[in-house]
Amino acid sequence: MKIKKQRYSAAFNWAILLLVGTFLFSCKHSSSKISRIDEAQQLLNEREYDKAIQILEVESKNDSTGQATLLLASAYAGSARINLIDSYDFFFGFLFDKPGSTHREVRRPPANSQTDRLLFLSQLLQAFLMNMATDSKLFLTIPKLDTGNRSRLVEAILVIDQVKKGQDYYIRSRQYLLFLNLMQFGNYFKDLFPKVDFAQDLTAVDLICGLEPSIFLQSFEKALQSFAAALSALDEVREEKNLKTQVRIEELKDITQSIQSQFQSRKLSYADSTFILKTVQQGYCP
Repeated sequence: MKIKKQRYSAAFNWAILLLVGTFLFSCKHSSSKISRIDEAQQLLNEREYDKAIQILEVESKNDSTGQATLLLASAYAGSARINLIDSYDFFFGFLFDKPGSTHREVRRPPANSQTDRLLFLSQLLQAFLMNMATDSKLFLTIPKLDTGNRSRLVEAILVIDQVKKGQDYYIRSRQYLLFLNLMQFGNYFKDLFPKVDFAQDLTAVDLICGLEPSIFLQSFEKALQSFAAALSALDEVREEKNLKTQVRIEELKDITQSIQSQFQSRKLSYADSTFILKTVQQGYCP
């Protein structure tokens, strides 16, 4: 495992160094008079998030580079007890290429009837869960946030998305947006399985059998939206940094887009979700 980490860490260091370097207070600002941005960075380093937010909410209103906005998002995330370093293993393990993976195209539905559509959704859901089961251990590093901290995470995502293309900190903001959306996805995803113990070595069957119709309706579409947003940010970062990500990520992207397209064509009812889950669970669950 150590050798594998060394293999990927070189490719991933740019993200860690850029993000951490942005948030830590620089030693060169040692004079008695420092800028408000430097003061906010120092407060972030000291984990005084609320004080940093007060400063950065003002500074971000006239933010030509995107730095204050990026720092404000990190302050909101920090106040929700979200830390990039703590989730390092999840981040690179989920995104980076693994030997031997192949990209399988998602099949289109054979017809446009409601039954065919629901059967197709069942196939997509099963493929999605089987992919996620491969990385079930990685989800353990994503903290399960309470309601208050989730609202802070949402605020962080809304703030970071305000950094405009062409600003100095745009790509750094996309990196952080990718990270935050994966954190949000992890929370919504865990919501789908209230009876599943993520501390165990989960299989796809565990996830498939842990789904319930009412909870599925409440959380699955939200989880997909967060995952799609993460993949969108990843596309920009990957293009800029010439990264090689897992081929499986492309498969998940296809699956996500197909499911979202099906959701948009018609809102699922409780009866629809029950049919989908029974179809997915048939042959797997008692």
